[in-house]
Amino acid sequence: MVLVLGLALLPTGCAWKGDASPGGADAADRVAWQIKPVAMRIYPSTRFAREGASTALEARIEFVDDAGDPLKAAGDLRLELFPAGRPGEPAAGKPLYTWDASILTRQENQDHYDPATRTYLLRLKLDDPGLTRQPLRLRVMFIPQSPDRLQADTVLEAGRPGDAAPSPAPASAPHTAPPR
Repeated sequence: MVLVLGLALLPTGCAWKGDASPGGADAADRVAWQIKPVAMRIYPSTRFAREGASTALEARIEFVDDAGDPLKAAGDLRLELFPAGRPGEPAAGKPLYTWDASILTRQENQDHYDPATRTYLLRLKLDDPGLTRQPLRLRVMFIPQSPDRLQADTVLEAGRPGDAAPSPAPASAPHTAPPR
């Protein structure tokens, strides 16, 4: 009986999965996938908001890897607010506001990261709430510890702070800016 059972299992056999020895013939051709941000975008829920008597820009920044999946990042952010200018043209001239924010340390990351949206939320104070009555362009630059910088921008439509969040105009495609 045991012999019959053994013979019945013999034709199916067992096969090893993968290479029998580490570093097989194609091991030199394999490169480990580097999980790092390759693009970023200004999240569509970016808006102007009222905080008591003052006005703030609530900017949400999303980073994605080369598979298009959101992920965390570590580095410094520079946010600049410009008059919107003509559609399709990049921001020009001197920014109306500039803010610098760090997401370099673990604590800074935790302070700004929102796990529900997988974005970084930055609440940026505006001294002149009247600016929100005109379309404005927000430019965000990311300076990581590596030489690859990222940049994104979008137009924020005019509206009163506290109104329903307007939909941002379509942002320019995320891209990697050349290193400085």
